[in-house]
Amino acid sequence: MQRVKFQKNSLMKLRKILTNKIKRGIDNKMKKIILIFTLYTLCSMLFTSCGGPKPRFMAVGDDAPDFSILDLNGNKVSLKSLLSGKDIVLNFWAGWCPSCRAEIPHLIELAEKYKDKIEIVGINLEESKETVRSFIASNGIKYKILLDSKGKVGKLYMVKFLPTNIIISKDGSIKKMNIDIKEIEKYLQ
Repeated sequence: MQRVKFQKNSLMKLRKILTNKIKRGIDNKMKKIILIFTLYTLCSMLFTSCGGPKPRFMAVGDDAPDFSILDLNGNKVSLKSLLSGKDIVLNFWAGWCPSCRAEIPHLIELAEKYKDKIEIVGINLEESKETVRSFIASNGIKYKILLDSKGKVGKLYMVKFLPTNIIISKDGSIKKMNIDIKEIEKYLQ
Protein backbone atom coordinates (compact mmCIF):
# COMPACT_ATOMS: atom_id res chain seq x y z
CA MET A 1 0.00 0.00 0.00
CA GLN A 2 2.82 2.29 0.92
CA ARG A 3 4.43 1.67 -2.42
CA VAL A 4 1.24 2.40 -4.40
CA LYS A 5 0.75 5.60 -2.40
CA PHE A 6 4.31 6.67 -3.16
CA GLN A 7 3.83 6.04 -6.87
CA LYS A 8 0.56 7.94 -6.86
CA ASN A 9 2.16 10.94 -5.09
CA SER A 10 5.14 10.82 -7.41
CA LEU A 11 2.91 10.72 -10.46
CA MET A 12 0.85 13.62 -9.14
CA LYS A 13 4.01 15.67 -8.55
CA LEU A 14 5.40 14.74 -11.94
CA ARG A 15 2.08 15.65 -13.59
CA LYS A 16 2.08 19.01 -11.79
CA ILE A 17 5.65 19.76 -12.83
CA LEU A 18 4.99 18.83 -16.48
CA THR A 19 1.73 20.81 -16.55
CA ASN A 20 3.51 23.91 -15.25
CA LYS A 21 6.32 23.52 -17.80
CA ILE A 22 3.84 23.12 -20.64
CA LYS A 23 1.89 26.15 -19.45
CA ARG A 24 5.06 28.21 -19.26
CA GLY A 25 6.07 27.02 -22.73
CA ILE A 26 2.71 28.01 -24.18
CA ASP A 27 2.86 31.31 -22.36
CA ASN A 28 6.28 32.04 -23.84
CA LYS A 29 5.08 31.06 -27.31
CA MET A 30 2.01 33.24 -26.95
CA LYS A 31 4.16 36.11 -25.72
CA LYS A 32 6.37 35.74 -28.81
CA ILE A 33 3.37 35.64 -31.13
CA ILE A 34 1.82 38.70 -29.51
CA LEU A 35 5.14 40.54 -29.67
CA ILE A 36 5.64 39.71 -33.37
CA PHE A 37 2.05 40.71 -34.20
CA THR A 38 2.43 44.00 -32.31
CA LEU A 39 5.72 44.83 -34.05
CA TYR A 40 4.23 44.00 -37.45
CA THR A 41 1.20 46.21 -36.76
CA LEU A 42 3.34 49.12 -35.58
CA CYS A 43 5.66 48.86 -38.59
CA SER A 44 2.68 48.70 -40.96
CA MET A 45 1.14 51.78 -39.37
CA LEU A 46 4.44 53.62 -39.46
CA PHE A 47 5.18 52.92 -43.13
CA THR A 48 1.66 53.62 -44.38
CA SER A 49 1.29 56.87 -42.47
CA CYS A 50 4.69 58.34 -43.30
CA GLY A 51 5.06 59.42 -46.87
CA GLY A 52 3.16 56.54 -48.43
CA PRO A 53 0.27 57.26 -50.74
CA LYS A 54 -2.89 57.89 -48.80
CA PRO A 55 -6.16 56.48 -50.05
CA ARG A 56 -8.04 59.09 -52.04
CA PHE A 57 -11.77 59.43 -52.22
CA MET A 58 -13.59 61.72 -54.61
CA ALA A 59 -16.90 63.37 -54.01
CA VAL A 60 -19.10 65.89 -55.76
CA GLY A 61 -17.70 69.35 -55.04
CA ASP A 62 -14.06 68.20 -54.79
CA ASP A 63 -11.46 69.55 -57.19
CA ALA A 64 -11.09 67.10 -60.06
CA PRO A 65 -7.60 65.55 -60.08
CA ASP A 66 -5.46 66.86 -62.92
CA PHE A 67 -3.95 64.41 -65.38
CA SER A 68 -1.81 64.47 -68.48
CA ILE A 69 -2.26 61.84 -71.20
CA LEU A 70 -1.92 61.66 -74.98
CA ASP A 71 -4.52 62.30 -77.62
CA LEU A 72 -4.61 60.31 -80.88
CA ASN A 73 -2.05 62.65 -82.48
CA GLY A 74 0.48 62.10 -79.68
CA ASN A 75 -0.11 65.51 -78.03
CA LYS A 76 -0.16 65.71 -74.25
CA VAL A 77 -3.51 66.87 -72.90
CA SER A 78 -4.18 67.78 -69.28
CA LEU A 79 -7.44 68.43 -67.51
CA LYS A 80 -6.34 72.03 -66.95
CA SER A 81 -5.86 72.50 -70.69
CA LEU A 82 -9.41 71.20 -71.30
CA LEU A 83 -11.02 73.71 -68.93
CA SER A 84 -12.06 76.55 -71.21
CA GLY A 85 -15.34 78.07 -70.12
CA LYS A 86 -17.44 74.92 -70.56
CA ASP A 87 -18.26 71.99 -68.34
CA ILE A 88 -16.60 68.72 -69.32
CA VAL A 89 -17.99 65.21 -69.46
CA LEU A 90 -15.21 62.68 -68.95
CA ASN A 91 -16.43 59.45 -70.52
CA PHE A 92 -14.27 56.45 -69.61
CA TRP A 93 -14.82 53.70 -72.17
CA ALA A 94 -13.38 50.78 -74.13
CA GLY A 95 -14.30 49.37 -77.54
CA TRP A 96 -14.88 45.86 -76.19
CA CYS A 97 -17.54 47.16 -73.73
CA PRO A 98 -21.11 46.66 -75.05
CA SER A 99 -22.57 49.38 -72.79
CA CYS A 100 -19.90 51.81 -73.97
CA ARG A 101 -20.71 51.08 -77.60
CA ALA A 102 -24.42 51.59 -76.92
CA GLU A 103 -23.75 54.96 -75.25
CA ILE A 104 -21.60 56.43 -78.04
CA PRO A 105 -24.39 57.53 -80.43
CA HIS A 106 -25.99 59.42 -77.54
CA LEU A 107 -22.68 61.07 -76.64
CA ILE A 108 -22.22 62.11 -80.27
CA GLU A 109 -25.71 63.63 -80.23
CA LEU A 110 -25.11 65.44 -76.91
CA ALA A 111 -21.74 66.76 -78.09
CA GLU A 112 -23.42 68.35 -81.12
CA LYS A 113 -26.62 69.51 -79.39
CA TYR A 114 -24.87 71.15 -76.41
CA LYS A 115 -21.55 72.14 -78.01
CA ASP A 116 -21.77 75.68 -76.54
CA LYS A 117 -22.41 74.34 -73.06
CA ILE A 118 -20.25 71.25 -72.66
CA GLU A 119 -17.26 69.40 -74.06
CA ILE A 120 -17.34 65.62 -74.14
CA VAL A 121 -13.96 63.97 -73.73
CA GLY A 122 -13.72 60.23 -74.24
CA ILE A 123 -10.93 58.54 -72.31
CA ASN A 124 -10.19 55.13 -73.73
CA LEU A 125 -8.83 52.67 -71.21
CA GLU A 126 -5.89 50.48 -72.14
CA GLU A 127 -6.48 49.87 -75.83
CA SER A 128 -3.97 50.48 -78.60
CA LYS A 129 -4.00 53.66 -80.65
CA GLU A 130 -4.76 51.65 -83.82
CA THR A 131 -7.74 49.90 -82.20
CA VAL A 132 -9.12 53.22 -80.98
CA ARG A 133 -8.60 54.96 -84.35
CA SER A 134 -10.43 52.17 -86.14
CA PHE A 135 -13.28 52.26 -83.62
CA ILE A 136 -13.65 56.05 -83.90
CA ALA A 137 -13.71 55.90 -87.70
CA SER A 138 -16.33 53.15 -87.79
CA ASN A 139 -18.57 54.90 -85.23
CA GLY A 140 -18.28 58.50 -86.47
CA ILE A 141 -16.99 59.91 -83.18
CA LYS A 142 -16.08 63.57 -83.54
CA TYR A 143 -15.53 64.57 -79.91
CA LYS A 144 -12.06 64.57 -78.33
CA ILE A 145 -10.60 61.16 -77.51
CA LEU A 146 -7.66 60.63 -75.14
CA LEU A 147 -5.65 57.46 -74.60
CA ASP A 148 -5.20 56.15 -71.07
CA SER A 149 -2.93 53.35 -72.27
CA LYS A 150 -1.80 52.31 -68.78
CA GLY A 151 -5.08 52.98 -66.97
CA LYS A 152 -3.54 55.61 -64.68
CA VAL A 153 -6.28 58.21 -65.18
CA GLY A 154 -8.92 55.52 -64.70
CA LYS A 155 -7.31 54.64 -61.36
CA LEU A 156 -6.98 58.32 -60.45
CA TYR A 157 -10.72 58.75 -61.03
CA MET A 158 -11.47 55.41 -59.34
CA VAL A 159 -13.20 53.95 -62.38
CA LYS A 160 -14.65 50.61 -61.31
CA PHE A 161 -16.87 49.87 -64.30
CA LEU A 162 -17.36 50.96 -67.90
CA PRO A 163 -18.72 53.23 -69.10
CA THR A 164 -18.15 55.79 -66.35
CA ASN A 165 -19.20 59.42 -66.84
CA ILE A 166 -18.02 62.28 -64.66
CA ILE A 167 -19.06 65.90 -65.16
CA ILE A 168 -16.44 68.50 -64.26
CA SER A 169 -17.50 72.12 -64.02
CA LYS A 170 -15.67 74.89 -65.85
CA ASP A 171 -13.97 75.82 -62.55
CA GLY A 172 -12.49 72.31 -62.25
CA SER A 173 -14.70 70.84 -59.54
CA ILE A 174 -16.62 67.58 -59.79
CA LYS A 175 -20.31 68.24 -60.50
CA LYS A 176 -21.64 64.71 -61.06
CA MET A 177 -20.14 61.24 -60.81
CA ASN A 178 -21.06 57.86 -62.27
CA ILE A 179 -24.04 59.11 -64.22
CA ASP A 180 -25.70 57.71 -67.31
CA ILE A 181 -26.69 59.42 -70.55
CA LYS A 182 -30.18 60.33 -69.32
CA GLU A 183 -28.74 62.06 -66.27
CA ILE A 184 -26.20 63.93 -68.43
CA GLU A 185 -28.97 65.23 -70.67
CA LYS A 186 -31.10 66.17 -67.67
CA TYR A 187 -28.12 68.09 -66.24
CA LEU A 188 -27.64 69.96 -69.52
CA GLN A 189 -31.27 71.06 -69.90
